[in-house]
Amino acid sequence: MLVVLAAFLPYGPSIPGMEWDLGHKANPLAPAYPGIKPEWYFLWVYQLLKEFPPHLLGLEGPQVCLLVVFVLLGLWAVVPWIDRSARRNEPSPAFTDLGVAALLFIGFLTLKAWDVGAPAGVAEELRAQVAARNAALIVLGIFAIVTAGRALAARRWFVWSGAAAGHAVLHGLMGLAYLWAGAIAAGAAALALLGKRLAGRTGGSER
Repeated sequence: MLVVLAAFLPYGPSIPGMEWDLGHKANPLAPAYPGIKPEWYFLWVYQLLKEFPPHLLGLEGPQVCLLVVFVLLGLWAVVPWIDRSARRNEPSPAFTDLGVAALLFIGFLTLKAWDVGAPAGVAEELRAQVAARNAALIVLGIFAIVTAGRALAARRWFVWSGAAAGHAVLHGLMGLAYLWAGAIAAGAAALALLGKRLAGRTGGSER
């Protein structure tokens, strides 16, 4: 019924006094209102879109960004099927660390989009720098607390969360571009995983 009314009677029936006022029709070509932002649960995607250049690898930057978001959410959706330890009611520190890393990743982008601690009335670039620095400091504090608690619980896996924290440091505190900082953090995580695998094979061969 709602679809029928919206499609065939968008302004109400042609009966005096029974029309409903929808206001001025939106212009899709008009620029957005200054300072407009989505709801808090979409802020991380909104900020991630801003971090991508207009063109990347021959594609539109926003399209690449949305593809990255789609892949990340897809990987997150299949975790319950690939986490075999949890299905056996056993600890799975690697996937727990992956969850911590996802929260740090989303939290950093959300705080930066919120312009956390950035002064009003200054240039947009300066606001972004201050917000990135404050967001990185908050993320590092959370990472330190969570990592200390997991270390006391003998959970010796901090590759993913360490990469997320390193990404925040490289971008927020050292001023590297967001994508370059992410590439460096991902490379460091890959090297750490390779080192763990080689160490595991060496230990297995010695036994």
